[in-house]
Amino acid sequence: MKVFISLEPPSNNIAYGGGLFFVKNLKDFLIKNNHSVVHNIEDNDIDIILIIDPRNGPMKKYSYLDLLQYKKVNLNAKIVYRVNECDIKRYPQSSLEPIIVDCINKSDYVVFVSNWLKDYYCDKYNINKANITHILPGCNSDFFNPINKNKKREKIKLVTHHWSNNFNKGFEIYNCLDKLLNLEAYRNIEFTYIGNYIENYKPKNINVIEPKVGYELSRIIKQNNIYLTASQYEPGGNHNIEGVCCGLPILYRENGGSIKEQSIDIGEEYSDINSLLEKIELINKNYENYITNIDYDKFNSNRCSHDYLNFFENIFKKCIRKETVI
Repeated sequence: MKVFISLEPPSNNIAYGGGLFFVKNLKDFLIKNNHSVVHNIEDNDIDIILIIDPRNGPMKKYSYLDLLQYKKVNLNAKIVYRVNECDIKRYPQSSLEPIIVDCINKSDYVVFVSNWLKDYYCDKYNINKANITHILPGCNSDFFNPINKNKKREKIKLVTHHWSNNFNKGFEIYNCLDKLLNLEAYRNIEFTYIGNYIENYKPKNINVIEPKVGYELSRIIKQNNIYLTASQYEPGGNHNIEGVCCGLPILYRENGGSIKEQSIDIGEEYSDINSLLEKIELINKNYENYITNIDYDKFNSNRCSHDYLNFFENIFKKCIRKETVI
């Protein structure tokens, strides 16, 4: 098969968002399995068009309207739209959802990055379209694994990482925790934040580290023993998966979106700073129970890529059978 992917990751080893890591992992996997991957539509023999973002822009040469025009030339190509975003509180000034819904309606197949996101769109826009499914994301187990994880727990060491510093990543929780960590009652807790911190607040008691990627990121995560995320309405969280795959139980927010469905039985849910503090103690007391429940295969990028490959191959086989009948 020849697969076109609408997003092209940079070749240099820099920190960036989960969508780009998904593309990099999927592209490597497809090539390893003898399939061709392109990011240009000059060829007229593309089998699968995978849309990551319906808009054009940096690293996205074509909009979904451009790709719909291409399909008029290559009638055999099938458009698969991977939906990984919504407007709910994430972009208060954005109106991306109408574009997303139009792309959903005009695509041949639609893959949501979580069941939570699928239900959100289907319920809100009364979408009753065939060929809709969801495939959970995964992370690269070469880096994100429990090997060499720190097993010492003299202190409770929390960690999180975000490439984006959008306020809905949960900075009101992180800021509040920063103020509490200076109190005597919470001196047994440390918190490390890896990534870009919100600009209008300077933490005093949080260890803030610049964005990291790959081995270096996993190495720092593994120095800690509980992964904390305060992110809200995540369509298909990646940062939390990376934390869990490093062998850490997770603290996740009640309104965390997809994170909740990813984290059942491997952590605890909280709603505010008071319940967070309670759940920190609960995990600390029953630590090994959460670790035992982590399904590393479920969160593996190879599993995710294999699911997409199977999905593409089934589409391709249907097209061949249809052509044979004709």
